[in-house]
Order: sequence, then C-alpha cells, then structure tokens
Amino acid sequence: MAQQYLELKTSEGSVRKYPNVMWFPRSKTDPQEIREVLKLALKIQDENSDKYFNDKLLGEHMARIGSINVLGMKGEDYIKSYQGKSIGDVSYITNARMLMRLFRFLGLATRLERGKYAITVLGRTYVKFNGDFPSQLNGENEEQILLQLLANFAFYCVNDDSKYRDSSFQVRPFIWLLNTLAIEPQCIIQLIVTAYASKSEGFNEIKRIKNILSNLKSGKSTLKDEFTNLGLNPNDYSCVHNFYDSAKILVYLGISLGLVKKTKSPTYGRKIAGNAKYLKNASAFYNLTVKGEKYLEENIQKKLIYYSDLYKVLGNKDVLQCSFILAVLNTSIGAKKIESININFFKKILGNKWEKYTNSLRKNLQIEIEIKDGKVALKDRISFNFFQSMPPEFLYDEPMKNWYTVFMEEFSDKKSKLLNTTTSKMEEQFSGEITSKFILDKDKNLAYEVPSLTLKEAQDYIKYEYMDNIFGGQDRYASRISPTNSVILVGDKVHVDNVIDALDLLIPLRHPDERLRKFIDANISQLLKTFLSRSDTWAKDQHYAWVRNCFRLFGATAIYSGSSGMLSRADISIIDPFLGGVEAKSPSENRGSINTKAIRQALDAKVQVVDLYPEKKGIPKIAIAIGRRITPLAIAEEKKWRSGENQPVLLITDVVLYYLTLKSLDIPFDDKDLIRLFTQNVGLLDTKSLSVSLEEIMNNKKIDSQVKEKIREELNNLGGLVSGSIEGAIEE
Repeated sequence: MAQQYLELKTSEGSVRKYPNVMWFPRSKTDPQEIREVLKLALKIQDENSDKYFNDKLLGEHMARIGSINVLGMKGEDYIKSYQGKSIGDVSYITNARMLMRLFRFLGLATRLERGKYAITVLGRTYVKFNGDFPSQLNGENEEQILLQLLANFAFYCVNDDSKYRDSSFQVRPFIWLLNTLAIEPQCIIQLIVTAYASKSEGFNEIKRIKNILSNLKSGKSTLKDEFTNLGLNPNDYSCVHNFYDSAKILVYLGISLGLVKKTKSPTYGRKIAGNAKYLKNASAFYNLTVKGEKYLEENIQKKLIYYSDLYKVLGNKDVLQCSFILAVLNTSIGAKKIESININFFKKILGNKWEKYTNSLRKNLQIEIEIKDGKVALKDRISFNFFQSMPPEFLYDEPMKNWYTVFMEEFSDKKSKLLNTTTSKMEEQFSGEITSKFILDKDKNLAYEVPSLTLKEAQDYIKYEYMDNIFGGQDRYASRISPTNSVILVGDKVHVDNVIDALDLLIPLRHPDERLRKFIDANISQLLKTFLSRSDTWAKDQHYAWVRNCFRLFGATAIYSGSSGMLSRADISIIDPFLGGVEAKSPSENRGSINTKAIRQALDAKVQVVDLYPEKKGIPKIAIAIGRRITPLAIAEEKKWRSGENQPVLLITDVVLYYLTLKSLDIPFDDKDLIRLFTQNVGLLDTKSLSVSLEEIMNNKKIDSQVKEKIREELNNLGGLVSGSIEGAIEE
C-alpha cells in the first residue's frame, strides 16, 4: 500500500452551510424499525449478485412494501411519480440515505465504494433479532448491543464519506448529549446550541455550556442570541427546523431506550426563546432517568480515540499495526468480549515487532496495556473498535483486511487457544434490578407479582406468539402486548419497568389467576385513576397499540393500521367478529379529545375498512372514536350524522375501555357479546348504556349474582370518571 493512503482523508472545508453545529440524518428513532430496515438492506445485499445495497435499491424496496409512502400512492405508483427527477428530490431515496448514514454511524453498515454499501459483521449479528424490541437471542440482548454502539458512536464519523469528515469535531454525540442533560433539563432548541455545538469533550466545553445555560436563566442571553452566535439564522424556517428535526433524533432514541424522559416548562421556554419567529416550540424539556444516569456514568470516562489521532503520533509506518492491536484488544460484540490475547496471535499476524507496536501505544498515547504470562490485555476503558473507528478504506484493504479476517475467524471459534473471551450472562447485561411485579403503590406494597414461569412460558407471556413482523407490514408492533414496551425478558425472568408501565395489565389479563382477580377487585378504583395518570403522556404508538390490544383481549381480530407507511385512515382496524374503523386520539394529541373532526374521521375509517374486506359484507359494521376526552360538540355532531345520514358512531372514553378490560376477568366476552357492546350501542358509551349492555350480557351468561352486584356498584362509582372525560376536551 502506498504511504499516502494511510492518512485519513477529511473535508478540506465544511461542505455544510452551517459548520458550527453537528447535523444528523433525520432518521427513524424506534429501535425496532431501525433493525427491521437494516434487515431489508441485508436482504437486498444478499439477493444482489454483486453483494451490495445502496440508497436507491433500499428506498425502492421500502416504497414497494409501504414503509416509505405518500398518502394516496402505493408501491410502483409512488416510484413512477419520481421518474425524471434528480436523485436529491426523490423522497424514498433521501429517506433511505438518512437511515443508511445512521447505520454507518453505528457500525452496522459500511461503504465499499461510491454507491455501494454492505452490512458489517456487527450488522449481521444485529439483524438476527426478531419481534419486539428489545429481543433476546442465544444469550444476546438487543438493547445492550445498541447501547454499546451508541456509546462508541463518534462525530466526525470515519464511516462517513470523506467530504463529511469534519475533523474539527471530536465528540461522542450520544454520550455528550446525556452529559449535557445531566447539567440541567433542556429543550431541543437549547441542545442545538449546547450539546450539538460541542466540538470536543472536556472541561472547557462543560464551562461553555454552563455559561450559556446561566445566561439564558438570568436573561443576559436568549436562544435567538445563541443561535446567531453560532451562525444559525433563528428567523429562517428551514435553518431552525432542519436542526430541530436533526437534534431530536438522538433525544428520541434516548427516550425509546429509557435513558431520557420528557417534562414540560412552557413558561420558561417562552422566557428563553427571544424574539425569533421560529423558536417558539421550546416548551418540552428533557432530563435523564435513573437508567440514563447509570449508563452515562459507565461510559463518560471512556477515552475517545480517533484513527487520525493515532496517525498524528505514529505516522505511516506503524499506524495500521497499532490500530489493529487496539481494536483487537477492545473488541466486544454483544455479550462476548476480548479478555486477553495470547502473544502468539500477535506474533502470527504482525511478526516479532508486535511488542514494539504495543509499547508505542503505551508510551505515545498513554494507554495502559498489560503483558503478563504470555497474554496481552487492555486495562484502559476506551472508545475504539473495528466497526466505528477504523476507516473502511483501510479496514477492507490489504494488509488490514487479511489481519481482520484472521482475527474474526479466531473470535468466532469457541475453541480458540489464541483468544481469551468472556461472555456475560443475560442478567449481567441487564442494567438495574429485575422486578417481576406490576406495582400500584410501592409504599403500601400493592402489587401483582408475575407467576413462576419456564423460559418458554415467559417468552409467550410477554408477546403475541407467531406475530413477529417486518417493518412495513400491515400491523405495527404486531407482537407487542405492553403498549409502553415496559415488560421484557431478562434471561428467563420477566421484568416490569414500573417507571413507564401504565398498569394497563394487558399481559397478566391474558393469563389470569386468582391472585390477579383479588388484586383488581381490591384496588379497582385506584387502578382506574392510576392508569389515567400514568398514560396521560402517551403518544400515538402507545395509545393505538393499547386500543388494538384491548380488542384482542376481548377476542376480536384487530390491527394497528394507522401507522406511517400503511396508508390507512383507520388508526385501528377491527376485522372480526365485526368490521370496525377506529379513530383514536392519544392523550398527547389535543389532550386526547374526540372532537367534531374525529366523528368524520371515524366514519371515513369505517368506509375504508369495509372496502378492504368485501368478503365480510354480511357482518355488522361500526365507526368508533376512542379518546381520553370527548367534546360536547362531538356528541352533538354524532347525533347529526346518526339521525340525518343514518351513520352512527360509537364514542368510547379510555376509562370505559380500560374498565372493560379489567371486567374480562368476570365476563368471558364472546363474539355475540362484542357485537352487542360495540355495534348496538351508538353515541357516547356512558355508564347508563354500558350498564344496560353488561346486564343483558351477564343475564345471558348466568353470571353469579355477587359478581353482578359488584359490577353495578363499580359502574355507579365509574360515573364521575366518565362524566369528567367531557371536561377539558379541546374542540380544535
């Protein structure tokens, strides 16, 4: 290899209009979706005779299956609509390109040459996971791998094209974001000028950030001022929203992983914004969870090392050998990591000069490497690995390519005598204490404890079996039961994250026992109030999945059809035993208010569902609107459609739907009951109409008189919560 090729190519000058702030691709932020699109990329690569994928191939595939779309167009029609346009204007290609850049940041994919990309060894490990995130497979925990990748992701990124490698930035964006939030809660706009404007990690950057936060608090500065100081235009819509949409990516990933939580402070947000037209959305603030604090503590002290740093110190002569040694000693893929390397391995690869290279790392970079009893071990905690730190132009070219191939063969060999590895158990990979209880009140010891389960029983307990899906299918999060994804498997134990769990109890209600019945009977009033409180910040994904799963619990066939890429007007489609188009309003969407617009949306949803299933024309059909609150105008609007157009809509509040799930323990609903409840009631399903329906169902089923009396009393007490659902509804 010619000498000049060993120096890393970086941009001679920033190719970006605003060079003082990090910019990230506006990618998907749901870990499951990221994994599923990576699977699509690998599928395209493996089916391609030249064994690569690119943004065009990936984008077209995603468009065909509906995971990227334009409303009103499907598959080939969507692709054809862009014929003759430049690549930069083709939305499905730019969407794929942004995701591919994220894959490269995380070390899951790499560039082979211009326009050709491939999934890495690490990426091939990651795509083996299936179903709901986080998945487990052969002792590996998907979440732990993703957390490792995020901890080691650096900007600039060597996996980027050389024109985007701005060496003035040397920072781990995800870790630095968390470190910045640890100072004080901040909104996205603040983070743009604090965490995302940092060009290094260290005391001087912390000082700069604290000064900005202090000046904002005291009124000496505003976000408008800080934007201007960085060369950003606070009055330019494109500038503000491009950086806002970019900055939120890592924040939302942090939320998905339970490291970051959201709070609100609209008054303070208005105070610090300044008089700028497009800085008005500084109302949501973010800070760290306990899990986030622990993760930050584990990773902030790692020493960030760049290939370019090694080159500056070591030059052409030794940089590849030293980089190889460092990456080998620090290799960790999932639960398996290098503990030490037999000196004979380095002799085999690098010859007798291996110790010279090792000593060079010790002396010139102050990295602690121990050589003892014929073994070499890394004692420092560093951020440097093959997949995210080694420039692909060197990693996949000789001689590094051969060295790396030999190492990976040894790493994969369980009987290797040259590499000493350790594999952590699933429980060891998990951060925190395993809690197998759904906790209502910790101080009063009010909780339902998960029963003792075998591994297979535990796997079936937490998800819908045989419903693992590929992103872009007809049902989003098809296998997910817990709407908050707060119930996971750790080894063979069920863990409930009670910080985010809303006590929907959908998982234990599928496998009821007498303890669950007693727990619900004794605490039903508190459960109703606690559920409403804990779910009050739910966004669409949580709320829509919950609504779908409530109907599944009753025995209906239902899908979450209103997700991005599905081109469906029905947020939830009920297919059996009746056809129902559901318009749902999540609590974070206008306070979850069913308004007049929602009535028309529910009717449109029903029409679309009916059209999709012409073979079911003989079964009952209904339009349903479900939300936290219902406006009086919506109730009046429904009456107009019912009386004037013979188009009734059933209006259900979240609290009524939740109550019905709890009552599935007492009343084993069958198809006739579901048709009675959900198609023969119209307008607002209040306690009066609910009582009439349940009385009829219980009489038909000859339910025990004591159970009947209990339900009557509960419905009487439920009236206040139902009537309260009309108060505070927003008609917008």
